[in-house]
Amino acid sequence: MIPVTELLSMTLFDDFQLLAGESGLSNQVGNIVILEYESYNKNYDVFSKGDFVLTSLFFAKDDPSLIGEALLPLMRRQVSAIAIKTVFYHELPETIYHMADKFHIPIFFFQHAYMEDLIVGTNELLKSKLQYLMLEEKLKELMETAPAPHTNKETAHEINPAFSDNLTAAYLIPKGSSGSAAISSYFHRLLYKRYQPTGIFPYSYVKYKDGMFLILSPEENVDIASQIFGLLKTIDLNPEQFTIGIADTPLPQEQFTDLLTRALDTGLVCCHKQEPLMCYSQLGSWQFLAPLCRNKDVMTNCLSQIEILKHYDTRYTSNLFTTLQIYIDSKGEIAKTAQKLFQHPNTIRYRLRKISSLLNCSFEELYSHAFVLISLYQLSAAEQAFNK
Repeated sequence: MIPVTELLSMTLFDDFQLLAGESGLSNQVGNIVILEYESYNKNYDVFSKGDFVLTSLFFAKDDPSLIGEALLPLMRRQVSAIAIKTVFYHELPETIYHMADKFHIPIFFFQHAYMEDLIVGTNELLKSKLQYLMLEEKLKELMETAPAPHTNKETAHEINPAFSDNLTAAYLIPKGSSGSAAISSYFHRLLYKRYQPTGIFPYSYVKYKDGMFLILSPEENVDIASQIFGLLKTIDLNPEQFTIGIADTPLPQEQFTDLLTRALDTGLVCCHKQEPLMCYSQLGSWQFLAPLCRNKDVMTNCLSQIEILKHYDTRYTSNLFTTLQIYIDSKGEIAKTAQKLFQHPNTIRYRLRKISSLLNCSFEELYSHAFVLISLYQLSAAEQAFNK
């Protein structure tokens, strides 16, 4: 199933003109069919919810009253949309427009596209989307378990049999407020015929959550970031539209899950640090912190300690949590923290001692303790914002 809006982004649908039913553009399309001869015997049982119906209104070319008799039953059957080729009609009865708005069924006119091409193109897209959704589910299963080396290798080979023994990967997150809609749009562009190269190449794009993995066999003596940028540009995707995390150290196919995890972690750290691109080898302490975000026990403990501070702030109208965040951001320098908060350094010391008491750690250990706590909290927040 795909939304009507995603179909419209295909070049085959470029000349489609929306007449009514705009509120139904998010309707899910499960099939694309033609209405022609069913109208003669008023047999509409062959149409189902989710059908995208194409017609030339040939059956009504001599009698406009037949338009409503045919289209209204389709709307009541909750088809996803109706598109009319302007062979016989260039306008419809007003009642059709009103009913389309009422039933939330988009109605379109189109002129140039061939119905057979629309059917083939849509079915190809539906088939391709099912394929990449299956691959996404397979990656989710890998990421949520600890697969054996042979399972890793089999999955990598299933994604692309042209992969070499060693692989690198990048995780790409659309910038701005686009989210999953944008990544879906990008992916559909990859699936159209004009973007599909002939032959098999040692790189693949796999959708994962609201981003996508670019998995590739690295070329010798070529900078990995440059190789990734080049591959994106060959399919008309601008690297500047993404936050990119690169697992820059090649790993064997037996460590496929580790490779994907490194790319994903690097991408999320990129989002948190608001960097356009980072490599795994550049993460420093984040190499150790990012995996902790996937440990439920660690994150439960982390969030419970954060909640202690927030609860205290609410109850006593204090500012402990913000103070701690700025203290970490200031690399543990009390004078700088005081300056940013417009407070006396002694006030900051008092707050930090109160925090160490609430968190049950010594004042001397507070910075290291809080660095881990705040880092995990902020990375978790970045991940939740990304996965909305």
